Amino acid sequence: MNYETKMSNPETGRMFDQLADLIRETIEVPNKMLPARFRDNRKDKNGGRSLAELEKMIWEEEQAETEYRKLKRIKAENAANYRKQVEESGEFVYNGQVDEIGLYEKEQRFVGLAIEAGWVEDFDE
Repeated sequence: MNYETKMSNPETGRMFDQLADLIRETIEVPNKMLPARFRDNRKDKNGGRSLAELEKMIWEEEQAETEYRKLKRIKAENAANYRKQVEESGEFVYNGQVDEIGLYEKEQRFVGLAIEAGWVEDFDE
């Protein structure tokens, strides 16, 4: 929290910020209370991470691009690409990034459901 901008006296706010930083650096959470991904794996029985270290690790995790965000970004890029093509020529060509494995799995699922629904015959029998 940034007290410096919230308090009427900036110097007092800076002092509160420094105090908060010192508290975060001083308080340690033992490894046994932390999830495995946050443990520091020191050999001594008092191993653990400070609150400041934990906050930094969590912030870095939150900033990393998740698979969901990556897919959303790729879809947005593809949509922008196709929109640009349509505006220029009235047509578009599928030339964006494609998830080949995901596409194959969806095609297989579609064919399986089409066979169950009776739309197509199963030639394997």
